[in-house]
Amino acid sequence: MVITDDPAVAAAGPSAEGSWPGLLAASLGSAGSPLALTPVAVEGAGFAAEAPNGPAFTDLVVDTVSHDIQLVVFYDSRWGLAGASEVSRSAEQAFSAVEEAAPDALVVVVAPWQPAPEAPQPDSRARSAVQAAVDASVVAVTYVDPVAEGWPGGASQQQIADLLFPHVTDLVTALGRSGAFD
Repeated sequence: MVITDDPAVAAAGPSAEGSWPGLLAASLGSAGSPLALTPVAVEGAGFAAEAPNGPAFTDLVVDTVSHDIQLVVFYDSRWGLAGASEVSRSAEQAFSAVEEAAPDALVVVVAPWQPAPEAPQPDSRARSAVQAAVDASVVAVTYVDPVAEGWPGGASQQQIADLLFPHVTDLVTALGRSGAFD
């Protein structure tokens, strides 16, 4: 499952065709680790989304994550006015909600970065807040830091899929070997 506010993923709909979750799933399948990634994409959502912009990611987890989910990827593409402490607290709540709904699920978080040239660059406080939530979480979380890795601003959907691939391929392979997808 992919929980995101990414407009491109929302526009692709449930098939995720042409968006990075669909392209990532195709790459994983080609590498021998088939995985159906279900996007839950709501523009205006986020770790600390404020009404009327959209629901918080925790709300999306509660509404959509079921016991059989094995992998949840969080990707917050727009960073609003929420303060660092609110982002950290909300991210921790989202991780805990995954643990409650799907105790065996692995969590991957893509840290704040500038996904499009017109998008504002999140400041270091937002990045630190998400990192603090990952560090404080009782849930095992794989943290992907696009800024530290030098992801290009305005990366294409294929580039995002390619950049995420090395972070999830070993997780998906391990899940497949464990029988989690059977």
